[in-house]
Amino acid sequence: MEYSTTTQGPLPSTSGAETEQAAPVLSITLVVWNALPLLRDCLRSIEPEVRSGLAEVIAVDNASPDESADVVEATLPGATVIRTEENRGFAGGVNQAWPHVRGRYWMLLNPDATLERDGLRRLVAWMDEHPEVAIASPALADLDGSNRRAPIHPLPSAALVLAEMLRLHKVLPTRLRARVFQGSYWTGGDTVEAGWVPGTAMIVRHAAAEEVGLPDESFFLYGEDIEWCWRMRRAGWRSGYCSDVAVRHAESDTNLREYGQDETLLRMARTELEAVRRARGAVRARAYAAALMLALGLEAIHPRRPQRARERSGAAFRAWRTAALRPRG
Repeated sequence: MEYSTTTQGPLPSTSGAETEQAAPVLSITLVVWNALPLLRDCLRSIEPEVRSGLAEVIAVDNASPDESADVVEATLPGATVIRTEENRGFAGGVNQAWPHVRGRYWMLLNPDATLERDGLRRLVAWMDEHPEVAIASPALADLDGSNRRAPIHPLPSAALVLAEMLRLHKVLPTRLRARVFQGSYWTGGDTVEAGWVPGTAMIVRHAAAEEVGLPDESFFLYGEDIEWCWRMRRAGWRSGYCSDVAVRHAESDTNLREYGQDETLLRMARTELEAVRRARGAVRARAYAAALMLALGLEAIHPRRPQRARERSGAAFRAWRTAALRPRG
């Protein structure tokens, strides 16, 4: 059976009769690139579920310059390790794991993320209870367990950006505001109405990936999660959030070390803009970028905001300005 990386339309099944007998419930894919030292903590956090047979691990070494693949093999001897000759980015990396995925759920897990005890079992149980959900995320927290948050976002919209900038969200009842704006406005609890969730610790229904296709490899880094959730939504599936499980994560740790803040922000802006363009067209993508630049520019000079917050907004504004003027690097 040939393997296709197409992102449009159904894919060949990877869970045929020949693998059903010994198939785990969950297949975890780690794309490792310069992932040390946090990779060891990630592997230890999933080791109990791997040893119990609930989960299998498929690690893709994206031509990493360090010994990440060796660490995976030493820590989890039963893991499948795929070594590549070039860095194909996040989507390209996870897609290489697809022919080896045997579980009815497929989890994309960043190597700088660690799961809490029994987190995988509870996440699988949550997906079993919500058959309409194609993609879901647990809560995310900092490495020390603080700042626990719901990583759910509305699909990008200029109207929402402008409404928030004009403080129109403040006139909405709390529940409605949370449902519309999501993100930091989320008031707690599960949902199956997320616009999109990040690929940090994303659990995916195998059947949905077969039907809709894999993440789009033309997104080298960032943006593929937005586009994939959008595509799932158009096919009738939903994206969700399981608040009962938390993953500790060093946000953009590897990318910040490799690219620095400015380049990382620019990559995020360019890929998000491209995802909007593909989903809603060039005109709406330009409107979204313009609305964001206006909002970020005002935040960067707002006298009542802390200096550090103004600096972050200023850096984001510059990234979006460059992305809008030069969408492709």
